[in-house]
Amino acid sequence: MGVTVAATGRILVLPASSGILMAAPHLMPELVPLQAAGLLPILFALAGPRMPAWGSAAAGLVMGLAFTLPQVVPTRMPAGVAVLLVAYLTLLWIVFAVGGRFFLKPGTLAGALAAGGLLPILDWANFTLVPVWGTAQSFVRPWSTSPGIAAFVCFTGITGISLLLGCVQALLVTAVLQPEGRTRTLPTLFGFLALLCAGDLIPLLERPEGSLRAAAVGWTREDLAHHGGVASPEGFARLFREPVTRAADRGARLVVTPELAFSAERDPASEDWFLWASSIARENEITLVMGYFHEGDRVNRLLFIGPDGSPSGAYTKVFLTPYESYGRGDGSLIIREVRGVRTGAMICQDDNFTSLSRRYGRAGVSVVAVPTYDWPAVKDAHFQNSRFRPMESGYGIVRAARDGISAIVSARGEIVELKDHVEEGAGYVVGDLPLYPPGSLYNRLGHWPALAGLLLVLFGTAAGLKKKPPITTETAEDLARPWPQPNGPPARSAGPVRSF
Repeated sequence: MGVTVAATGRILVLPASSGILMAAPHLMPELVPLQAAGLLPILFALAGPRMPAWGSAAAGLVMGLAFTLPQVVPTRMPAGVAVLLVAYLTLLWIVFAVGGRFFLKPGTLAGALAAGGLLPILDWANFTLVPVWGTAQSFVRPWSTSPGIAAFVCFTGITGISLLLGCVQALLVTAVLQPEGRTRTLPTLFGFLALLCAGDLIPLLERPEGSLRAAAVGWTREDLAHHGGVASPEGFARLFREPVTRAADRGARLVVTPELAFSAERDPASEDWFLWASSIARENEITLVMGYFHEGDRVNRLLFIGPDGSPSGAYTKVFLTPYESYGRGDGSLIIREVRGVRTGAMICQDDNFTSLSRRYGRAGVSVVAVPTYDWPAVKDAHFQNSRFRPMESGYGIVRAARDGISAIVSARGEIVELKDHVEEGAGYVVGDLPLYPPGSLYNRLGHWPALAGLLLVLFGTAAGLKKKPPITTETAEDLARPWPQPNGPPARSAGPVRSF
């Protein structure tokens, strides 16, 4: 019984606890502080003197399943996509566990930093190597709901959160299990926390340079079915003309509508919906950003319509979801002036990929329009991820959604206005979007925390190989035996040594 209980605790219970603690905020964002301690259970298990190599791999498997299954099942993805994500994310956690054991067992500062450095590397690999949903897959996505704490991502990007969580918790575990090394681990831990405070304080002290009153219009599939589609005379009047006109009456100068709202065989300017929208733009002296599908080219696009009612440029969606089988854009940016404010645009899934969003930041835009088409199971996760883009790149976003969340979000991640169409139905939001100085350090350097993590891993590997503890063969009885005190003599098996 003793063997079973001990093995269960170190290989099943503690890793499963970490998986649940890391996954819970993805389902309930208000629980995001749990991730600040989410890695501690598995790190304590890995750092223990009785965790064999096979046990660390098993622990990673358990944590991976506990992390991924609660998230993948509710999204109701196609079986192939779901299996791919579960397998891939679980593999990453196995790598984290095996590597964490190697680095933590010596109980050194270098080992703790290397164990923590694994997390940003694996998080970057997560949303880069198999990018089904881009950074929406990130282990730390829910931190966008705490913009005051995550403000430092303007310097680091989303992987900066991974680096901080990994290193702080690995340092804490090492400090607890190796008291003789606390003179090095604790000051380093406090140094990370000091950098967090400074990184949050600097952007929060910056004041906006002005504002742009903007609006986003959205609806659901039920609204479209009830009114015969947004391109029908009734649907256009109720779902488009009425909210756009009301937003303009309230002073909106930029109005964004959802992805794939309309369709065009060839030139959208020849379509009825364009003529109607052009008239509204001209009458109200507003700029419209409208999503549509170009049937001739088989691509997903958006169109700018200027205050004079004329088209002023189109943009084609670059990053497609697994459900889209049409053509993609070449990544060309679109930037237009809206009342003197440089304004760009992306479509839905595009904002999950920082290779595109950073380019708008480097181009000095202050606002990005984001037409979006979600579904109820993913709308919250996608919106959480969308909030990172303005925080990282220094521009505000105007997000218009079908079957999702329409919102106006500042460059500091603050929600100016929000409407959940799944809960509230069709409608619009309008508000004054504060304009901050465009650009950020992250725009120029990209995901440098992943590179920093790699350097920490290399340094920890070199230190571990240089001062490697003797290799011992551990038995099931060894695994079950209670951990010795940090300064006490190692426990020895009374029986014969058997290898598994």
